[in-house]
Amino acid sequence: MSPRYYAMLPFDTLPLMMVVQLMNTVMFYLNAFVWRKCVSNVLPPVRIIEGTIIDYYKHFHVVFGEIVQTFEGSDNTMNKRTVDAIALGLNGNLQGGIRCFSLST
Repeated sequence: MSPRYYAMLPFDTLPLMMVVQLMNTVMFYLNAFVWRKCVSNVLPPVRIIEGTIIDYYKHFHVVFGEIVQTFEGSDNTMNKRTVDAIALGLNGNLQGGIRCFSLST
């Protein structure tokens, strides 16, 4: 794991779920770009296998380990509406959703 990612996280040892999501994120990034010695010199592997078109603004806007705030709904009071969390990478859908690890639980 990159020392930069590890230094940003508030844990001495990573929870197993974070290690699994880090590996999923790394595999997504490896397959999102064109390889020189691949079947195609133009299309990335994710486009060839899954038919997914990667959009930079949807799929690369959050880095693993970033602190984010997620919306948790509202009951129209003055209570907090967001929760602090750590971004774990993409959840794999075409809309560019993000998996998050809540710091409060």
